[in-house]
Amino acid sequence: MEGYVRGEEGHCGLMSDTADSIDRMQAFGDALEAFWARGIPEPFTLRDHYLSFLADGDEGCPVLIDGAFSPQDCVSESGTHFYGLAFYQEFDKVQNQPGYLFAMQASFELSRSNEAPFSAGGGFGYEVLAAPNQPTDWMAFVQGSFHYPAASGWLGDGVTSGIAIRGSHHEGTYRFGVEGGSGQDDVYLFWDQVSVDSEQCDGYPTGRIGLRGEDTHWTWWTMAESCDGCGSLEYDDALVGTYCMDLRDELNQIASWMDVL
Repeated sequence: MEGYVRGEEGHCGLMSDTADSIDRMQAFGDALEAFWARGIPEPFTLRDHYLSFLADGDEGCPVLIDGAFSPQDCVSESGTHFYGLAFYQEFDKVQNQPGYLFAMQASFELSRSNEAPFSAGGGFGYEVLAAPNQPTDWMAFVQGSFHYPAASGWLGDGVTSGIAIRGSHHEGTYRFGVEGGSGQDDVYLFWDQVSVDSEQCDGYPTGRIGLRGEDTHWTWWTMAESCDGCGSLEYDDALVGTYCMDLRDELNQIASWMDVL
């Protein structure tokens, strides 16, 4: 994934200060690169780490009801500290149809001996409905603040997220939309009505992506329907130029979430 700014006749015909324009382009591209290097926040990582901590529990700590625990402050025989609450559910059917669902609302700190805690404040979940002879519909969301330094990627760094993704698959094709944002204190990335259809526009997305940097101002990349990965880049409502980046491989990573079935 590599981006560049394209001006008229292939030149950088940008803001009055060309160096500043290039800096804006570079900052936006670097932020997207870092975002994908950490990975887009997704519910599967949160589910797996939560369940791994439950495996450290015992009969008395935490006290569970169908994989969930109400407000608790206890230490299990293995030495794992459970503090807070977690309402968790998981089903292998949706609306009495083939599918899969898990969801959680939580406010907890879970910590093992000599390890920084896994902290969660918010909710996450995934739902897929696979009715016979119908497109398979699915949705995923991560909303809240999550941090587990022992993990890799976005969870290891810590993240505040408000992302929701809804999509469908049918006979090898897919379409989905991304809405919301995620990031850390200094940099936040926002997806505004970003959508992709594997059978349209050669798989290029439409919509716009915004970056709020350390200066608190926004850079917005509006992806055109020209089907070439290019669109206008604006900083603080001023046009920077035409910015191009091929996100199709990264969006295919999101489509691969359907592999859970």
